[in-house]
Amino acid sequence: CDSLQPFVGVHFSNELLDAMPVRLIGDDVEKLVDLEGDKFVFVERPLRQGAPAARLPRDDGSFNQAALDWIDDVASNLQRGYVITIDYGRSGGEFHERIQVR
Repeated sequence: CDSLQPFVGVHFSNELLDAMPVRLIGDDVEKLVDLEGDKFVFVERPLRQGAPAARLPRDDGSFNQAALDWIDDVASNLQRGYVITIDYGRSGGEFHERIQVR
């Protein structure tokens, strides 16, 4: 992801955060997508201690590091203006029924 340049103005987005890749977190493991031959497969690796995701409850949830990085980038570069991001939202159950892997 390219970093933003310092700017004055409005950063407008629609469904941006939902389009970012998430990390799937389970009991002390992180579930990742790998390539096995010509097929995508889930693999597990130990969750790195000290990583932000390691501080989350272990309930097979998701962690969006890309969103945190984006927020940091916008906050660091917006000299004056507004951030407007629209998300149509879903209930927790509806959100977790769909896995987004990019």
